[in-house]
Amino acid sequence: MSIDIQINIECGQCFLRSNQPTPSGAGLRGLLTKKPSARDLKAKMGGLMGPNPQSVTKLSIPSLDARMFYTSNDAVTTPPLQIRQLFQARDKAKAAGATCLKNKCFYFSLELASMPLETLITPCLADFLEQVVEPLPESLFETAKSDSETSSNTNSLPIVAIDTSSLPLDVLFHMSVQSSSIRFEGQQQRSSAADMLLTLPRLTLMASTRKYNEQDWTVAGIYLSATLSSFSLSIYSPHQQSSSHDALSLTLDKFSVTASRTKNPNNNEDDKNKVQLVIASNVGTANFNYDMRRLSELLTFPKPWYRKQLIRRLFFGEQSVAAAAASAKLQRYNSTSSTAAPAFKGNSQMRYGSDDLSSSNQEFQPKKGATPVKSVTSAAQLNQITWAASVIFSMQWKELNINAQMSNTMGNTQWLARQGILRVHLKLDSQRHRDVAVSFKLLSSELSAQGGAISGEVSISKLLISARHSKSSEKAPENVANLEFENIECRTEWMSRPIFIGKFAHPQMMITDEWKHIYDTDTAEVSEAMCFVNISGSWTDLQMVITKNTVGDMIKIGDKLIIFFKVLCFKRLQSALSILGMGVAREGGL
Repeated sequence: MSIDIQINIECGQCFLRSNQPTPSGAGLRGLLTKKPSARDLKAKMGGLMGPNPQSVTKLSIPSLDARMFYTSNDAVTTPPLQIRQLFQARDKAKAAGATCLKNKCFYFSLELASMPLETLITPCLADFLEQVVEPLPESLFETAKSDSETSSNTNSLPIVAIDTSSLPLDVLFHMSVQSSSIRFEGQQQRSSAADMLLTLPRLTLMASTRKYNEQDWTVAGIYLSATLSSFSLSIYSPHQQSSSHDALSLTLDKFSVTASRTKNPNNNEDDKNKVQLVIASNVGTANFNYDMRRLSELLTFPKPWYRKQLIRRLFFGEQSVAAAAASAKLQRYNSTSSTAAPAFKGNSQMRYGSDDLSSSNQEFQPKKGATPVKSVTSAAQLNQITWAASVIFSMQWKELNINAQMSNTMGNTQWLARQGILRVHLKLDSQRHRDVAVSFKLLSSELSAQGGAISGEVSISKLLISARHSKSSEKAPENVANLEFENIECRTEWMSRPIFIGKFAHPQMMITDEWKHIYDTDTAEVSEAMCFVNISGSWTDLQMVITKNTVGDMIKIGDKLIIFFKVLCFKRLQSALSILGMGVAREGGL
């Protein structure tokens, strides 16, 4: 049997209309929105007969091409030629006389073009979402929360016990999304106003699942691959003239990730529950520019879109519902305890609690001759299943460039890191054996600061960090850590005066542990155990130039950095959160 479905959408538009907020409920929004002028009042009087254009959000729907194809390879029906080519090897096995089960496949392809025009998003979209969520019952959010908590408590199945072979068919999914631009305008007239331009990356996503087959010894599992390219984000002031002085900008040329979860076929009972998870990512060139002098603009940007009711319900839950339920439960408990308290003397409350607990346990205990509960038996059987898992994670990037303007403290600060690789390998099994290995390599790293009270350069070449931890149920753990550099150079200046110059060539350091124990043959136990930590280091050349004021100037540098981050960053962030979150927290919302 074969089913082919195709869906084509040329283009479309979506209009989201929201009611204008009342003056009493405007609150913070009334202080942040644009003040009405004579032209606005005239347009408002003329627009009584129709909707206000400012309360309508227009979203463009790009062209869409979707195709769904389903086929089942059996002896009754004959699949098309395109699908028949995918099963040539299996057809040869049939000709040889081997019995083959039905193999069902589902193919889904989705192609989404870019938006024809730049999409403009205003705070009216937040008003629309708030008005959509407002009529929803409060119990809806609490029910979802309680269900998630119940499922998290009851479902204690290990990840390796999840069997993907239960999928009845093979699935192949392909999605391609072209790049689009979205502009967020807060419509603020203050000097610290900020807007954002977001360029969504071009996305290519592929996913597939392969089920197990008794006649096929190939490894089956789930595979995922995604590639993003041409991503950019910039937060700027609507009053600035050029885009070269943005408060925050982030660009990424390419990011790809592949993930796979495979499980050994059922041909060997010992290797049946061996699962391997592989995640690999690759990052191209990333640029990050940030002006800390314009921190107020970054903190002002989310204010026009902030809606107290929307944040409380969607992200933090309705605290009033939980408080009401807790108070009702406490009231029922107090009434029950006060009713049963006169029947006891002395420490009646403690005895009442213990009797109630014992009686509740007796209700759940099975009677003599009764059939035991299946859930308990299945849980005990799951604990006896032997399994093994292996996780491999890898991430590498080509170049990371970070520029920060740190006022007169460090001036223009730049950090450049080239060709970094991070690898993690983890092995686990049901016998409590675990082995973890982590390694990090970096070709070069350069940190420089110019134009401030603190300036200088720090350069590192060929950094290598590795660590390993292994532990068995009947052996002492083994831990090894290694740190290597090829060259480290540092130059520090305070008030344009050099205070420290250093060079470190080929430094190395290794840390290992050594366990020793005394075994008592009479009791067949370990009576005493000792752990020794071995640290070894070496270098080929070490040169330093210091002055008599180096220590005092280093203390001044530390105090200067503490004041900078505490006064300029922390206090401004705290003042912004006091408007958005702190005031709500005192009311019990956040």
